Amino acid sequence: MSICVRYLDISDGSVAIHEEFICFVHVEDLTGIGLATKLLETLDSLHITAQLVAQGYDGASAMSGKFNGVQAVIREQLGRKLAIYVYCAAHNLNLSLQDACKLDSVRAAITAVNTVTVFICSSPQRTALLEKKSKSWFRSHLCINFYSTARPDGLRSRRLSSDSTCSSQQSLKL
Repeated sequence: MSICVRYLDISDGSVAIHEEFICFVHVEDLTGIGLATKLLETLDSLHITAQLVAQGYDGASAMSGKFNGVQAVIREQLGRKLAIYVYCAAHNLNLSLQDACKLDSVRAAITAVNTVTVFICSSPQRTALLEKKSKSWFRSHLCINFYSTARPDGLRSRRLSSDSTCSSQQSLKL
């Protein structure tokens, strides 16, 4: 099991949110009680338990179960309702990306992007030229091509003209 913490750093009058990987923990008991016990032991050894205000896990019943899931066991063992459970949406994103990467078209696109990246990054001259061109391109196109409206659907984008995109590609001389 991997353990990560998200915390507030309040220093010098400023507040910053940090998210840090803490450690991997070997777990044999994969029940909610077993996972919660191992998690609490690890957090206790790091003196984090007393400050726990929320918990975030995937949607598996062993983690999110209302009665025997990790979140329920931790709230009960800590004797407080403060350690609220929040579903971690990053798990859904990860599952979606894994499924998307199985598609041939996505794999081909990733391969193409990787090939271009290796080509550009293998030359300091090409890298510098791309940085220069992309900065000027974004300055001249991004602000012009996006605008906000009062309509309910909010932000709309206008298409970039294919002429300007082609001329930018030609100027890179790749």
